[in-house]
Amino acid sequence: SRCYQKNLAHLKHFVHPGDRHYRMGLVHFPTRKGVRVQKEFPTLRDLFNFCDPDESGNISKEEFQGAWDLLVDLPPAVFGMEGTSLKGSPEQAWESAAGDERSHLTFAQFAKWAADMKIQLPVGVDPSDAAAAPWQQFPRTLCARVVRTYCAAEEAKTNMPHIPECLRLIGRAEGGSKILDELLGQLKDSATNFNTQILQDRPCRFQYKDRCPCVNFKVQKHVLGCEGMR
Repeated sequence: SRCYQKNLAHLKHFVHPGDRHYRMGLVHFPTRKGVRVQKEFPTLRDLFNFCDPDESGNISKEEFQGAWDLLVDLPPAVFGMEGTSLKGSPEQAWESAAGDERSHLTFAQFAKWAADMKIQLPVGVDPSDAAAAPWQQFPRTLCARVVRTYCAAEEAKTNMPHIPECLRLIGRAEGGSKILDELLGQLKDSATNFNTQILQDRPCRFQYKDRCPCVNFKVQKHVLGCEGMR
């Protein structure tokens, strides 16, 4: 299922599957009306990222155990798995995926292991994004300075940690351009130093830098998993 709430008040306080901060140790899953908000992983990449809280691009044996537990706990139908459960033990799975001499597992190795285990969840890697730096994944009509400007607004300093990811994902979704127009209108109303001239159709000026400051905006506290995803 999907969450269709796009207003800033919602995005300030909730994080969704696929967002950068939807990771183990960063996101809290509250109880709503006696029901615990469940973790969701539309793709293998989302599950792998959840188990990689330090964003290293690798998972340790302990983090792999966490991925195994997530796969076991979720209903087989969610993943389109053949059979009713994973076969073997997490130790055997680690040996099969990484071997005895490895201390970490890459996503490519994890995806291969998942394919061998007949887990038919989408891989979740967009070929057009595979070699792109994070700041190059923004829509071309949305210069990263828009995000940078909003992140500089007083309200956003602590409450808007994942606005870059939200904008990128919204922009790529069906009907995303209309949503972005509405969102940018709200940004203009919220950010006192917002300047419409930075909306010119040109690439982000950070795309050739080592690290875009917009993407480097860090979360200050735990964020909530959105119950609207159920």
